Amino acid sequence: NYALSVSNVNQTSMIPNTRYQRTSVNFGAGTRLFNDKISTSFSLTYTNSGGDRGVQGQGRSNILQTVLN
Repeated sequence: NYALSVSNVNQTSMIPNTRYQRTSVNFGAGTRLFNDKISTSFSLTYTNSGGDRGVQGQGRSNILQTVLN
């Protein structure tokens, strides 16, 4: 058996100049051997994410600084 999935997220915030993007691809497969006495499976996942997330860490400590910058 096998499975393939793809997901894409493209999110825009109500706060100006903030967004988030993520794309993921997942593939998995498995098999049973010797009259179902042994089974094996594996999966691979690729994820790419990024964007301008606005408020992060000590540098921009409040939401007003993010909007004004």
